[in-house]
Amino acid sequence: MKAAAALCMLLLVSCSRAPESKAPAIEPPPAAEPGLLPFSPPEALAAVLLPGEHPLWFEAAPEEGARPIESPAESALVPFTPWPLAPHVAAALPWGEGLYLALNRSGLLALIPLEGGGLGLYRINDGPYWESYTLGNLFLYEDRPALFFYRDDSFAEPSAPPPVPPVLGLLPGGAFTGLGPLEIPALGDIPFAEGWEADILRAGADGLWYYRGLRRKNGGRELRYFRSADLSRRGEEIDAGTYRNSQREAAGVFDPDAALPELPENFVYTHAAPLGDFMIAAWEEQEDYNIGAAGFMVIRAGTPKL
Repeated sequence: MKAAAALCMLLLVSCSRAPESKAPAIEPPPAAEPGLLPFSPPEALAAVLLPGEHPLWFEAAPEEGARPIESPAESALVPFTPWPLAPHVAAALPWGEGLYLALNRSGLLALIPLEGGGLGLYRINDGPYWESYTLGNLFLYEDRPALFFYRDDSFAEPSAPPPVPPVLGLLPGGAFTGLGPLEIPALGDIPFAEGWEADILRAGADGLWYYRGLRRKNGGRELRYFRSADLSRRGEEIDAGTYRNSQREAAGVFDPDAALPELPENFVYTHAAPLGDFMIAAWEEQEDYNIGAAGFMVIRAGTPKL
């Protein structure tokens, strides 16, 4: 079945399958010039999706970003990996006419409705930058999507230097024009020149932004905590207790009324949001703090639960 699905990908949108088949209908993208992040290429169209009454399933793949599969049960047998190191949809953000999916260690995807129907699937990834760091947050800054990266040491000692810059932002000029370095004034509270780095940047339920500086020294870790009412200006240093008592803003995007297809045992949906005539949902295989297979699903909204 996978071979047939791969063949279907090479054909035009008019490619059709027998009624019992549920393989994704995908049109190949036009040729594009290669590019690197954080100075990324414009309009990196990866595929055109034509969702119908059956879900289109994709698994996260470091090389391709998203690989079409028949179902989560048919996903690749990947080893369970601690979540900061595993490719999965770490965050979702509606913006403009599209839905943006940040794939940890893999790249940024955007699903954007196209004239005449269907969805454009866009992806940008520079390889070394995305693969070296954990995605900490996907948020709006100055009304454009921005991504925060950090070095996670919860499960393994980092081998890469601190990310420079720690934040990338969507470039102006279109829905998916690429990513570039983004300066966040509030992070200037962290003394980077003294060996500190940012390892947390999150919104609080009180409307403030909280961020943490970390310095690895003599085999240990030093921590400093900060908050600001606006990321566009410097904030203030706070004590550890104030930081720990601050409640997180509700994380993720999940429509509680979404009618989603059943998943195999130990698989869960982590994000779900409507996008025009379609419903998009991220899924992953979980075991304690580890993630195995992961990806996302696209289906026409209003389809009865399968």
